[in-house]
Amino acid sequence: MIFRKYKLSVREQEIVRLLLTGGSNKEIAHRLRLSENTIKGYMKLPMRKPGVNNRAGIIAA
Repeated sequence: MIFRKYKLSVREQEIVRLLLTGGSNKEIAHRLRLSENTIKGYMKLPMRKPGVNNRAGIIAA
């Protein structure tokens, strides 16, 4: 799975799991009690690791 393959941190894994359930940045931020900007920052890291450019790419990975 993407988590092991790209060595995502625990927080990155948590965010990707919520993304896979269809959560928006706003919903993920609310659920994790973080700001939307924090979620956007975390989203950049998993996207960089597999070399994808968007949320759909993370889901496909």
